[in-house]
Amino acid sequence: MDGLGKSIMGPSVGARVMVQWSDGKKYPGTVAEIGKNQIRVTMTDGSQHWVPEGYVQAV
Repeated sequence: MDGLGKSIMGPSVGARVMVQWSDGKKYPGTVAEIGKNQIRVTMTDGSQHWVPEGYVQAV
């Protein structure tokens, strides 16, 4: 944990997240799998995408 009580390791499988998309907007999703420097996110429409971890933020 950092000084603000947030996990330094990032979100875990099943965690709700916001994904910053190429249009600059953030969209909600759920972590489905964690890979090396990427996170597979299930979006609210059911689609799944591998996203670089820097674009995924836990909520």
